[in-house]
Order: sequence, then C-alpha cells, then structure tokens
Amino acid sequence: MQRTHEESKVSVIVPAFNAEKTIERTIHSVLSQSYSNIEVVVINDGSSDNTAGCVKSLCEKDLRVHLINQTNQGVSVARNTGIEQSAGE
Repeated sequence: MQRTHEESKVSVIVPAFNAEKTIERTIHSVLSQSYSNIEVVVINDGSSDNTAGCVKSLCEKDLRVHLINQTNQGVSVARNTGIEQSAGE
C-alpha cells in the first residue's frame, strides 16, 4: 500500500546554540503550519544560556517537540544528529 503525502511524517531539524531569545518563536512557527503530522527535533549544541530550558518547557506542552542535548560540536554535527534521531521521512 502506498502512503499519501498527508500520511507521511515530516521531521523538522532545528540546530540551536544560545538561542533562548528566538527558539520559542521558531518552534511555534513550525508548529503553526497547516501540515500537522510533524515532529520538531531541536538539537541543543552546548548552549550556555537557557535554550534547553525553553525547549524542555515546549516539549512538556507538545509531544511533537523533541530535545537532544549535546556538547558543542558545530551546526553540521548538530544537524546530522537530528537527522539520525528523527522519525520522519
């Protein structure tokens, strides 16, 4: 059986480093799209601010949001981590 576009889960990968001032707005923007079968995978790349706390709060409110914490390794490694951990197509 072939799946339709509407049934496919889409993963949105968001690398974040010291993004506490913008991360909530970013995630809300993704979640407000008309396509709802999504997951938002945020990779906190060793932030020294409250990025992780902001995302954790959103994770508790919406099960589509996932947080992965890692030591700072740069945006490319963060993006690859998100791809490896995502469930969408």
